[in-house]
Amino acid sequence: MEVMFDMSKKEQGNPSNNYKKLHRRIKQDYKVSTNKEVINIERLRVANLVIFAGPREMFTVDEFTALKDYLADGGSILFLVGEGGEGKSNTNVNYLLEEFGMSINNDAVVRTVYHKYHHPKECLITHGTICRDLVRAANGEKKKEKENNDKLALNITKEDAETVTLAKDDGGLEFVFPYGATLNAQKPAVPILSSGKLGCCMTTFEDTKTT
Repeated sequence: MEVMFDMSKKEQGNPSNNYKKLHRRIKQDYKVSTNKEVINIERLRVANLVIFAGPREMFTVDEFTALKDYLADGGSILFLVGEGGEGKSNTNVNYLLEEFGMSINNDAVVRTVYHKYHHPKECLITHGTICRDLVRAANGEKKKEKENNDKLALNITKEDAETVTLAKDDGGLEFVFPYGATLNAQKPAVPILSSGKLGCCMTTFEDTKTT
């Protein structure tokens, strides 16, 4: 099993720098590699999961085609984009995400009531879990059916997604969502987390001066 960190799009998350801890954790169980070359299907196929940790460059049409072919072949992709979405990161990942019912908004999640963390964008979410499968995975539990050891997947289904958010006392999770954006999600996408009762989105505007 191999996890690949892409570095070809000037990603903010670098496994040899600010993602060192994550890199070490993943390396305990999986082979880890990095890609700094142009994205194509041959490079993608060597990994079971490809992580784009904050891309800051545009993807080409050929690269999107390679990513779609990789997904169709059973590969997994993790896109991480921070507050401000595509606009702030100067990327175009929504071009691909929208085909799967998702898009990243150009906003930020803030906590409306102070608790625990000083900055409102370091948002502690206490009622944000909307998928029990994620809770099971976080607790190290496995689903009753037979696990597929060849997959790096949580196998979340629509039946596992709850219509209400779960608090920690109700079997949910308490987590921090720092400097992140909101998502739009519709079928076939399945949402697994929300901003909870005390988190809200704040749209950012760019002030451009003309002469």
